[in-house]
Amino acid sequence: MFDYFVYIWFLVSEAVRHFGARDSLRVELQGIGQGRPDGRPRSVLGILDRRVLLSPLCALVLASSAAGPAQALPLEDAVRAALQTNPDVGIVAESQRAIGYELLQAEGGYLPRVDLRTAYGLEATNDRASRGRSDQPGNSATQFLGTFQSSLTLTQILFDGYETWHEIQRQKSRVVAASRRVRETSEFIALDAVEAYLEALRQRELTQLAADNVDVHAETLALVEAKAQGGAATVADIQQARSRLAAAEATLTESRTRLRDADATYSRIVGE
Repeated sequence: MFDYFVYIWFLVSEAVRHFGARDSLRVELQGIGQGRPDGRPRSVLGILDRRVLLSPLCALVLASSAAGPAQALPLEDAVRAALQTNPDVGIVAESQRAIGYELLQAEGGYLPRVDLRTAYGLEATNDRASRGRSDQPGNSATQFLGTFQSSLTLTQILFDGYETWHEIQRQKSRVVAASRRVRETSEFIALDAVEAYLEALRQRELTQLAADNVDVHAETLALVEAKAQGGAATVADIQQARSRLAAAEATLTESRTRLRDADATYSRIVGE
């Protein structure tokens, strides 16, 4: 699994190289928490609007630097948790292990085989000796006698028409196919984890913007009502401000719903 994390860091380094200088990218990332000239905090989406259009890899860089969704995990930790806890990865990994045992079983065809057999019990005997004993009083023609047998056999295959060799090659090919299936599944899960991580981050930012929008409309409504009391605004202005506030609240409700869905998807994939 270490290869996948190296691959992710490779994408990050490519994004930095695409932008030109590391310092310029570091300034952009630090600017998220410094705020704008008007005193309001800078939005991650504001940087995304200017940068993502240049390169899709920038979203990966910004998401790993900002607060992560759910429990604020860094992106690499989220991908690691998904690969370690997702059952699909575990299924293909255990399947690869089972095929590896079958390869060992096939290689055992070259080894000698030792068979030890023992038997003990009663044996019904009906022959001349037993029939001779039957002439005596109280004896029958069939005699039940105790018996004990044991054997030790050592078998070594010298040539089996390349059957063992071909079986080993077949199992080796299955092991290679299973390992590639593990890699394929891990890459899909890692991609799903990154997408769920970024989507949860995006929905959280959109929800925050929707909440800020509701606050702005509420302040606007209060100002319009104050102006109406002074005769500078009409009832129509108040109704329009109220309708815009209601629309902003509806948008906030929808954003919160999408955020819950994104967090649920993140928890299902990452398991955190």
